[in-house]
Amino acid sequence: MKFAAAALVACVSAGQVAFPSVSWNVDKLEAIKGDVKAFAKRDQAAHKADDIASIKALSHAYSSYKVGEYVIFGKYMKPIAEDHVVFFDELTVNGKCNKEVATECVNGYILGGQYDEAHHDTMENCVKAKAGCTTHFDELSASAKESLAKKYHTDVNNLKQAYAALFKRTGEELEVAQ
Repeated sequence: MKFAAAALVACVSAGQVAFPSVSWNVDKLEAIKGDVKAFAKRDQAAHKADDIASIKALSHAYSSYKVGEYVIFGKYMKPIAEDHVVFFDELTVNGKCNKEVATECVNGYILGGQYDEAHHDTMENCVKAKAGCTTHFDELSASAKESLAKKYHTDVNNLKQAYAALFKRTGEELEVAQ
C-alpha cells in the first residue's frame, strides 16, 4: 500500500497526468435533438388520435349494445308482457260491479273477524251475486278456462289455487292490519 501511494505522489509531482479529451460532432447532436423533438410531436399526435379512436369505438360499442337491448326486448319480452296483460285481464273485475254493495260484503267479512274458508266463500258469493262483481275468469265457460290453463301450461285447478292463494295472503295481511 505504501508503494502505491508513493507511486501516485511521484506521478503527480512529475506533471505527467493527462486527462482524455472528449469531442463530439455538434451537427449530429443537433440532428439527434431535432429527431427526438419530431418523434415527441408525432407520438403526442398518435396518442391523441388513439384517444379519439378509443372514444369513438367505445361509443359505437355502447350504442350497439343499447340497440341490441331494445331489439331483444321487443322480440322476446313483448310477447311475455302481452301474455301477462291477457292473464291479468282474466282476473280483473268487470265493469258492472256495484262497488258500494261489494264494499259492504267485504266489510262484513273483515269486521266479522272470521277469515276461514267457509266465511270467505260467503263473502265471495255476496260480492258476486249481490254486487255483480265477477272476474272475467269467473265468467268464462269450462272449455275457455281449460284453454286458458293450457295456454299457461297448467290446469284450471292450479289457476284457481293461485288466485285463492293471492286472496288468502291479502286476507292475512288484513288480519295483521287490524
